[in-house]
Amino acid sequence: MGCDVLEYIVEPAKQIKVCADVDVCVIGGSCTGVFAAIRAARLGAKVAIVEKQNCFGGVATNGLVNIWHSLYDIGNKNQIIAGLTEEMI
Repeated sequence: MGCDVLEYIVEPAKQIKVCADVDVCVIGGSCTGVFAAIRAARLGAKVAIVEKQNCFGGVATNGLVNIWHSLYDIGNKNQIIAGLTEEMI
């Protein structure tokens, strides 16, 4: 096709303002991202979450998912979900 593919590009140096000084930066505020941030904070890290949407939760909140599973199995006999999910509910 006659198109040369470059192995790299060169960006000129520029000054970028730092908005936070943290130990851990979690990219993505999905349920997993939020749980990772909570865990890191509980271990003593200063944490920031970067999320592109207007709320946390990922597909669970932005994907029109309106059914939350029970913490127990179908017969409500055995707990199958615990940890941070249980704490947040």
